[in-house]
Order: sequence, then structure tokens, then C-alpha cells
Amino acid sequence: MPTAAAKDRTTDRDGSGVGNSARTARGAATGSLVLALSLALRLANVCLVQTFIHPDETWQSLEVAHRAVFGYGYITWEWRHALRGFAHPMLFAAVYRALALLRLDDSPLIVSFARPVCFYA
Repeated sequence: MPTAAAKDRTTDRDGSGVGNSARTARGAATGSLVLALSLALRLANVCLVQTFIHPDETWQSLEVAHRAVFGYGYITWEWRHALRGFAHPMLFAAVYRALALLRLDDSPLIVSFARPVCFYA
């Protein structure tokens, strides 16, 4: 039968003085901190970086969503022949529809609200 001292040595083999459960809790807290920091930096990047939107992003998501909500806009041949899925553009369409229902659907707001949706998409 192992003694209490022997059990302590088995949980403290690396000599750190910290048992397995304490090390696991510390690792989980560190992982959560890294995840929170990464998400905060990504959101700051989305909101602060002023750059162009790649044309293909517009034609394959934003323009399709705009047409679905407002009834006009250009769509490429892939959409006319139903070769692409609608899941990604519908994320933007939901935001556009909410703005339309609130009568906030002017151009600057539509563009501004599309950027944070890109963060999650």
C-alpha cells in the first residue's frame, strides 16, 4: 500500500510542487486567455483595418445577399445556374434584412455592418 508521501511524489514527478489537477486548471485558464485575446485581436482587426474588399468576396456573398433582400443587384453565372450554396450569403442577408426592417438600410450602414459579419463567417 503506497503511503501519502509516495502518492504526492507520483503527482509531483517534475518537481514543480504542483499536482496534476492544478496543472490542468492552469493550462485551461491559459488556453481560455489565449482564445479570448485572439478573438479580441481578430475583432479589432476587422473593425479597424481600412482596406479594400476583394472583388470575388463582393460578387460571391455581399451582392448575392443584397439581391436576395432588396430585389436588385448583379449576380454571376454561378448563382444563376445554382452552382453555389446560399449559406454564406444568407449570413449577410440576415443583417441586411434586419437593417431594412429598422429602416436603417442606407449604403454606409450596409457596408459597415457587413464587416463584423465577415468576422464570424
